[in-house]
Amino acid sequence: MAEELGRKRVDVDRVRELCQELLEQQGRLPDHLREDAWVTLLACRTKDSSAVDAWVARFRSGEDSAEKKDDPVWKTAASSDWFKVLKADVPRTRTDNAFFIENPRAHIDLELLLTFYCVSRGVAYKQGLNEILAPFLALRGTDEVCRSETKPLGKLYMAFYSLINKFLPSIYDDEAFQTLQLLFRLFQQLLLYHDPELCSFLDQHDLLPELYAIPWFITLFARAVPLQNVYALWDLYIVHDDSFLHFLMAVVIMIQNRERMLAADAHELAVEIANMQKALKEMTGLNDCVKKALRFRAQTPLSFRQELFEISFSQKKTKLDADKLTAKLAQYRSQPCMLIPPEEVLQQISSDSHVTFRNLLRLTFSGCWNC
Repeated sequence: MAEELGRKRVDVDRVRELCQELLEQQGRLPDHLREDAWVTLLACRTKDSSAVDAWVARFRSGEDSAEKKDDPVWKTAASSDWFKVLKADVPRTRTDNAFFIENPRAHIDLELLLTFYCVSRGVAYKQGLNEILAPFLALRGTDEVCRSETKPLGKLYMAFYSLINKFLPSIYDDEAFQTLQLLFRLFQQLLLYHDPELCSFLDQHDLLPELYAIPWFITLFARAVPLQNVYALWDLYIVHDDSFLHFLMAVVIMIQNRERMLAADAHELAVEIANMQKALKEMTGLNDCVKKALRFRAQTPLSFRQELFEISFSQKKTKLDADKLTAKLAQYRSQPCMLIPPEEVLQQISSDSHVTFRNLLRLTFSGCWNC
C-alpha cells in the first residue's frame, strides 16, 4: 500500500481496497501508513493545507508575541467567549498519552489548530473538538522523525476538518446542540427498531441517550478511550466510508450489554452503564462489532437512513433556525417509533425471501404508524 500512497496520482478506490484487505488480516491499518491513508480516503483538500501551515508557523513558538495582537485570527478568538473554554481544555487533553507527555509542542499545536478551525469556520469552540483533533496530532507520535516541531501540520488539519464534515457535519455548527438532541431521538428509534425490549426497558427507567451517549456521538467514541483503540475504530469508519456507522456501532454496544442491563434493578443500572463505558476502553472483538453494525445497516429501512442524512447534512446547508429545529424535535418526541412508508414495507417483503417472522412484525409495526 505504501507504493500506491506514494504515487503522484493516487487511486483512491485501490487504496480503499488495500485498506480493507489489511483490516481483514490485521484488524487495523499500520501506524506508519495511517496518516496518508486517512488523508487519501477522506478526500482531503491538501492544496488548502499551505495556508494552515503558514499561519501555524508564525505562532508555533507558543509565546504571546506582539504579532498576535495584530493577527485577525487571534483577535477574533481573543474577543470570543468560547476562547477561555478552549484554552482551559487544551492542557488537560490526553494527559495520559505518551505523545502529549513527551512532546512539549503537542498542546501548543492543539491550541493553534483548534483556534484556526473555529475562527475560519465561524463556529464557537465546543468541548469535544479537542478530543477529535488529539488523535490526529498523536499520529505523528509513532515516528520519531515526525515528532519534529518543524513538521507541517496542514495535512493533519485537513484530515481533521474532513472527518468532522463527513461524520459530524452539523453537531459543532449548532450552538444550542439542538441537532444532537434530534440525533438522540433518531438513535432511540433505531434502538427500538433493532431491540424493542431493551429500548422500552431503558425508556421506562428514564435512561435517555443524553445520560450515556453524549461522548459517543460528539467524539466518535474517542473520549476516554486509549488512542490505539480509537485508531482501530476510526480505521473502520473511514475505510467503510459510511457517515452513520458510529450510530450502528452504538446500537451494537447497547445490545451486547442488554442482558446485564435487563437483569439490573433501577439502582444497578447506573453501574451497568458505567461498566459499558469501561468495556469501550478495551474495544475487544472490534471487527466483529463492525460486522454486526454492517448487518444492522442492511436491515435498517432506507427511509430512516434518508431521514438521518437530512438531519445531519441538510441542516448544515440550510441552517435551519431555532424555531424549525424546536418544531422538528417536538415532532420526533411525539413519534412512538420509526416511521416507515407502507410501500417500503411491501418492497422489502417482496424483494427478500428470507424475511423472518420477527422482522416482518417489526416492519409492519413500524410502518403502520405512517398509515
